[in-house]
Amino acid sequence: MVELYFGSYYGALYRKTQLYLRASLSDSNMSFSEAIVLMYVDANPGTIQDNIASGLSIDKSVVARSVKSLVELGLLTRTEDIDNQRVKKVYATKASQGFKSYWTKVVHQWNEIIFADLTTEERNMVVNANYKIKESALAADIQKEMKKIK
Repeated sequence: MVELYFGSYYGALYRKTQLYLRASLSDSNMSFSEAIVLMYVDANPGTIQDNIASGLSIDKSVVARSVKSLVELGLLTRTEDIDNQRVKKVYATKASQGFKSYWTKVVHQWNEIIFADLTTEERNMVVNANYKIKESALAADIQKEMKKIK
């Protein structure tokens, strides 16, 4: 029966995390979408926009707007792929390192808040289990699953 409420736990955590992260960006000229795109690109240099969208599970148009804005801010660059000029590879610039440092502190602080009552072992278990749950959710064929219900 507890599993019935499991999704609402994620919903509450997601909404509160969004509020916290957006508040951390209130003094900057960067949106939440831009922040996560920048951090994804920093961790995956030379990636392309389609990979950013799938890696973050966000809409391609959001990625396109975010990349465009971050390029204008001087935090990302886009370069043509030597083998395929239609493909644009995306890289974080040196100017983005200050934001990366700030964002790492913000995320670390939030993790300290939400994991405060957990032991190190429980933290690791929660993180590992949630990674597996995320992978299962991303791999799920929604249409196929709906047919099972009907």
